[in-house]
Amino acid sequence: GRALAGPPQSVTSTMPVYTLRCPDCGHEFRTLILAGTHPPKIWYCSQCGGDHAAPRDDVPLAEHPWEREQEGRHSYGCFCCGG
Repeated sequence: GRALAGPPQSVTSTMPVYTLRCPDCGHEFRTLILAGTHPPKIWYCSQCGGDHAAPRDDVPLAEHPWEREQEGRHSYGCFCCGG
């Protein structure tokens, strides 16, 4: 079966960064959910393309640097975009 994104899908008001893990190949990666959108029902691995990736329950959601007004620029410490 395919990994679902957990509880009922709701529109996000922030831009959470999820840490995901693929049980097929073991790859761990981060992904951003844009504000005003729904998290995906199926998560795909960015390495093997499998459809079993899922958010890690033991890793809290991170705040995207865009939401830190005091830093004022996107690339500062952006762990999902490599900045």
